[in-house]
Amino acid sequence: MSITIIIELIQLFEVSMDQEVSFSDIGRKLKDYLVQNYLPDRNLQAILLNSSLPLHVTVLGFLIITQTIRDVEVDPLIVPRNYPESKKIYARQLIHQSADQDEMYAQFLLAISYRSGLWHVRDNSQAFQWYQKSVRSNNLVAYHHLGACYQYSIGCKKDMAKAYKCYSKFGDGFQDGLMLCYFKGEGIQKDIHSALKCYVVNHYSIRFIRHPFY
Repeated sequence: MSITIIIELIQLFEVSMDQEVSFSDIGRKLKDYLVQNYLPDRNLQAILLNSSLPLHVTVLGFLIITQTIRDVEVDPLIVPRNYPESKKIYARQLIHQSADQDEMYAQFLLAISYRSGLWHVRDNSQAFQWYQKSVRSNNLVAYHHLGACYQYSIGCKKDMAKAYKCYSKFGDGFQDGLMLCYFKGEGIQKDIHSALKCYVVNHYSIRFIRHPFY
């Protein structure tokens, strides 16, 4: 039973990340699932850690840092138990650990955090680097954000050719970035017809994702 809960929890996390649901909404979805399928926080922590799979460690870090689970044991080798915000520091360490093992969701979480200042001091250079790593780990959603970095000089020099390339890899017609490239003729020859096609698909697609930097 516990294994089934873990598998379904991981799948719910992956699907939500791929649809780029907000982190708070993902946290609520995971919490609702755990309410319906009760598993003590300590048991959940132990199973995810003992699996040694980077994705499982990422999910554990996310659950802790979003306070989806609260009754967790902090590793004293990482941070003293009585240290202020010890759980948050522990969770960040878990996510970094997975990211260093090329786990794409952990890399994406770090990129978003550095870009927004969510769990780290805001650092656009670090955000850009983690977006790049997440892309190299085959995270399609990260292409969308990396394209915006190139378009708006976020942690890198503006390069519309690279921005267009990233937007195209994410998926034609599923985001505003590609539409703007076609509409303004930046990174690609101006094409109003393609821009309108992107606009229509954007607003009728269940995968519609708003451009991250405006």
